[in-house]
Amino acid sequence: MNSWHGLIDSLTPRTVVVSGDLILDRYLYTRTSRISREAPVLILAQDKEEYLLGGAGNTVRNLLSLGAEVRVVSTLGEDQEAEILLDLLKRDGADVTGVTRVKGFSTPLKTRVMAGESNTRKQQILRLDREAPFSKSHRGMVERTAQALEGADLLIVSDYGYSLFDPPQLRSLRRIRPLPPIFVDSRFQCRGYKGVTALTPNESEALSSAEVKGEGEKSVEIAAGRLLRSTACDCLLVTRGSRGMLLAEKGMKHRLFPIFGDTQIVDVTGAGDTVISVFSLAWAASGSFLRASLLANLAGALSVMKMGAAVLTPRELKNGTDLYKDSLDRLAQA
Repeated sequence: MNSWHGLIDSLTPRTVVVSGDLILDRYLYTRTSRISREAPVLILAQDKEEYLLGGAGNTVRNLLSLGAEVRVVSTLGEDQEAEILLDLLKRDGADVTGVTRVKGFSTPLKTRVMAGESNTRKQQILRLDREAPFSKSHRGMVERTAQALEGADLLIVSDYGYSLFDPPQLRSLRRIRPLPPIFVDSRFQCRGYKGVTALTPNESEALSSAEVKGEGEKSVEIAAGRLLRSTACDCLLVTRGSRGMLLAEKGMKHRLFPIFGDTQIVDVTGAGDTVISVFSLAWAASGSFLRASLLANLAGALSVMKMGAAVLTPRELKNGTDLYKDSLDRLAQA
């Protein structure tokens, strides 16, 4: 019997609040046409356009795909991009009661240009970002998050640096009400999130936050140790791309896990969102950071084999555990 199937079955039903930065991902799929005669410029013929949820929205997509009930708290502009984002969230089944729209705030937009011949896999060749200017648009985020947390099992903070939800906001939230377990994915402010359940930075974010130079296992272990002490969080899960993950827990020896499957990654877009979604739900179901991190490691490996910001279903996760059951069992017992 595959015990990992039981863990996956117990991921839900759970109610999760996701508070942070919603981003709209716009994909332009093109074919290589020719080189311009006037200048050394590649001319592309556009085939289609697609919009997907990015940032906190991709975390929401992953949680919903796994069967969780999700309440979203964020701020959007009064623009077309906000309309598209809200339509996508509602279509997928998210509760958007906690999302407000503010005049003068630009909804973050990332345009990804995918190019290739018609019979080849498209590759991203360019990304254009429309950043949201810093503003006072974060007003009300604490109160809306506190309201959304009524009866919730988990809080996930998705902090992409747009100042909608940050460490000062979390401190304010703690003064308002008791909080459930908190999982944080922060691009720039890991050290500011004190006393949370878990932080899930990637390797470069961990090294930068801990002010550790160099790279490789020794450097990332030093960085993890510093962050664990300075933040007083219960757990730190560092994603390392094709090199797997590092798990650091209070009072426990650091664990390094290799990636499952092929190291020839297709697309890492949104992999961190998949990881924190599976990691948080698996921890809530099992109470074990180790088992949760192993399942999240597998989920991350499966997601980077897909093009674009991918999501996983419980069936895909179960198929993955069937394929790597021996490795998962061995790592869980070591």
